[in-house]
Amino acid sequence: MSSPSVDWFVAALRARREVVAAEVAEHFTPTFVEDVSADGIAGGMSSMAIGLQVVDPITIEDDGTVRVPLGGTTTFAQYRVRLGIDGDRLSFFDFGPMEIEGIDIEVKSTSELTDADRAGLHRVFDDAYIDGDHGYVDEQLAMLKSIALAGSVEEGVVGFALSDARVLDLPRLPGQVLRTAGLSCVLSNHKRKGISSRSSRWPWRSEMPRRRCTCCSPAASHTRQGCTTFDAASRSSRVPTTALPRGSARSRRPWRPCSG
Repeated sequence: MSSPSVDWFVAALRARREVVAAEVAEHFTPTFVEDVSADGIAGGMSSMAIGLQVVDPITIEDDGTVRVPLGGTTTFAQYRVRLGIDGDRLSFFDFGPMEIEGIDIEVKSTSELTDADRAGLHRVFDDAYIDGDHGYVDEQLAMLKSIALAGSVEEGVVGFALSDARVLDLPRLPGQVLRTAGLSCVLSNHKRKGISSRSSRWPWRSEMPRRRCTCCSPAASHTRQGCTTFDAASRSSRVPTTALPRGSARSRRPWRPCSG
């Protein structure tokens, strides 16, 4: 790559090794190290290196930011890390889910949905199920607090996922995060793109308290999704509220309500 520090960063991920604070101080700008801490940066890098693999190709954005795709295997990238360059050092790194070309995912409260949003998600639900009960969708919207809406400029809403989360104090286990997963649907012509998996992960995080992020630039834009991996909400229990049949990419499924 264009910088020895970028080469070091990528080599550490490829080697899947632990990174130490002394290396961080050598390759990152003093400002970023002071804002986040060398131990915090080293911990974030080590977590990525141990849990993920680099998926080629590595690219450079128009503003000079380096984009390194990451995944559980070397063939499919679920995440990416963006590296800022300042001279011969790294000025930040920003870890997050890999973007889907042409698709934007927005997380909002279900109480903030517009009439157009509601019409769009009912259209997606109608595409996913034959004779689906739209009253069930309205019940889910009233019960769950958060929703991720996937949309495109041409088609509007192309997918959604409902969810909720709260912090509960259990006996001798205070501050436990409980996630409630709700209905999730994607238009049939947009399936197999990762929209459902990304949408289902994001809405419940919008309700969770945050720890200080140790993997991203303090100047990075942290939307309501927060940080995908290094997040207090990552320690959660997933409690599905539905047992709905999921539509396939080939055909719509008959509606079968939850049996309770």
